[in-house]
Amino acid sequence: MVNRSVTKIVAQPIDAVFAVLQDLSTYPDWMGLVTAVEPDGDTGGLFVTISGRLGPFSRSKKLRMVRTSFDDAADKHVRFERQETLPGEFSDWIMEASVNTVDDSNTEVTVELIYDGKLWTGGLESVLDSQIEKSVGRLTEYVEQS
Repeated sequence: MVNRSVTKIVAQPIDAVFAVLQDLSTYPDWMGLVTAVEPDGDTGGLFVTISGRLGPFSRSKKLRMVRTSFDDAADKHVRFERQETLPGEFSDWIMEASVNTVDDSNTEVTVELIYDGKLWTGGLESVLDSQIEKSVGRLTEYVEQS
């Protein structure tokens, strides 16, 4: 299992940051791992394409994700999990984000990615660390422009 988490301060108010984090369709605009998001009809699910590169090697995976947890009260957090509609067994992919107020214009953001499959092991940790770190940094710019 691969479980990676990054916590950073984003120079934006908590409500603006959380509005972006809870909308998976925004992720291709600021999170480097997520390259595309398409609706799955009226099911509430989204097809999410996740891509990563390690040296000359690259992998891409299309997953059906749904929002399985959402709390916009004081402890704001959102969780998206892989839920395929096709028969068969699939590896878990989980993306979770939580935010806490630092002050009126700064928000602490924690983004966590969990993968329990075998295809992307060996080097995935460094790809995830790098991409999450860069992405949380890009989140500030994205929220500013939204």
